[in-house]
Amino acid sequence: MELKKFLTEIVKDWAAIPKKEKEEVIEALRGVLSFENGVSGEKYALKKLKKLNSEYEFVLTDGSKSPADIVCLLKHKEYWHFGLFQVKTSQDTKMLKSEIDEKKTLPILAEIIKKRFLISKETSRYRKKQLFITIGYLGIYKQKKHSVYKSLPYSKSFTLNNLSLTNIDKTEIKNKLHRNIK
Repeated sequence: MELKKFLTEIVKDWAAIPKKEKEEVIEALRGVLSFENGVSGEKYALKKLKKLNSEYEFVLTDGSKSPADIVCLLKHKEYWHFGLFQVKTSQDTKMLKSEIDEKKTLPILAEIIKKRFLISKETSRYRKKQLFITIGYLGIYKQKKHSVYKSLPYSKSFTLNNLSLTNIDKTEIKNKLHRNIK
């Protein structure tokens, strides 16, 4: 499966949700001071994540057309783990709080991934694969250089096909990917 192609399908599914149904969450996605600042913060976060988690494949969503700015995938022999990241970039640390409105949008996207996984041509050979989907937030502080101000997983996670991981395993995987990114 090619993550980039699969993500293109996910973004189309997100776009297909009637505007009225996602009005308040779409409004929440418009918080970056400038598009350029946002993209530079996302690229910085992507570089950090790749360095810390080389076993994952990472993709930046094109033009931030989805609630997740960065999506990653680990193809473990027993399960696949998708990680979804919402990235906020600001020159003001007060703007980098983790209780953001976008928190409502990532669970919707996780559900879209579960549905798309069962019907996509990209996943036709893997439909019975166990899935674990985690969501999280990265706050990128930008002065002259970027730095990670805050990184954390959100408590909710999603599964498909009777995931056989224990709760301890799930927490460990989620924290390794979404926490303590410095």
